[in-house]
Amino acid sequence: MDGGGGPRFSRRTAVKGLAGLACTAGISSLAGCALFGGSSPTGQVSPGVAGGKVVNTPLLVYRGHSGIVNEVTWSPDLTKIASASDDKTVQIWSATTGEHLYTYTGHSARVWCVSWSPDGSKIVSGSGDSTAQVWEAASGKLLVKYKGHSQDVDDVAWSPDGIYVASGSNDRTVQVWKAVGGHLVYSSGHYLRYVASVAWSPNGVQVASGSGDYSAQVWDALTGDHIIYYRNHSREVYGVSWALDSRRVVSCSADTTAQIWNGETGQTLLTYTGHTNSVNAVDWAKGNGAYIATGSQDQTVQVWNSTSGIRLLTYTGHMTSGLTTGNVPIGSVNAVRWSSDWQQIASASNDKTVQVWNVTL
Repeated sequence: MDGGGGPRFSRRTAVKGLAGLACTAGISSLAGCALFGGSSPTGQVSPGVAGGKVVNTPLLVYRGHSGIVNEVTWSPDLTKIASASDDKTVQIWSATTGEHLYTYTGHSARVWCVSWSPDGSKIVSGSGDSTAQVWEAASGKLLVKYKGHSQDVDDVAWSPDGIYVASGSNDRTVQVWKAVGGHLVYSSGHYLRYVASVAWSPNGVQVASGSGDYSAQVWDALTGDHIIYYRNHSREVYGVSWALDSRRVVSCSADTTAQIWNGETGQTLLTYTGHTNSVNAVDWAKGNGAYIATGSQDQTVQVWNSTSGIRLLTYTGHMTSGLTTGNVPIGSVNAVRWSSDWQQIASASNDKTVQVWNVTL
């Protein structure tokens, strides 16, 4: 169960039965969820312009998991991919051939998230067993078991220098801790429901988070001081990602939008409305900053221009018929990740696969 009193069948998948759920008992509007005051920001709104190429066939399909795949991440050298699943495993496999390399089985419940350290030597994963675990990438040897959270660990993110890990949880906190030793640096608690996503700014100064209380927030990375409370979404916020300039943030939501906003002022810069269902995942290409990828419960991955909001590409490889638990489409996309050279995207889905495909724009 999440911190707000409702089940989540997949970390970044909206459950239709939650559509009318208020942030807390007795609160029926987003305005009642405002913890820090101020008016909702406004800005340029993009219509999510139809068009762009449609790609149906992936370069690679990985079928090693027996459960829903919740997260995917590239190794820094782009030779390997790690994926996290409801089958309680993290699996490591070749990014070029799809060959299975090894399986990490240190968790006792579904694994919600996984992230590679900046130097490629370690991996951190978070699970429904309430732990985040740091382990050696080459062998799977457990190095640190972090037990600071009291409920599911929904997302994890390394600091750019590899010294710290930020983790978000169903216990309504973001915690920052030392990757070596697992010592808590601080815990923030300005959330009314679960924290679905965390992202460290490329300059290492700030942490952004997205929550089931409809907010996205920005913190000072090392002190936990609150900087921005962004509340322009009308539903749960499932993902956040920074631009390379460490000033702009993109967030995605069950309200079917992705929104770009200023991480220093909270001003909305652009709203992307190209999806027809909950947007479960978002990732900003760190190359020239021109492209953003989103994954949705509408079973598509879409690539769009970060300035104009024009859709450039729609990927439909996960599309399939049927529903999973909670009336969620089998092909619902839970995670999208650009390769660091922004030439490929990996996507993870309720269809139990990870798919890799070329980005040709």
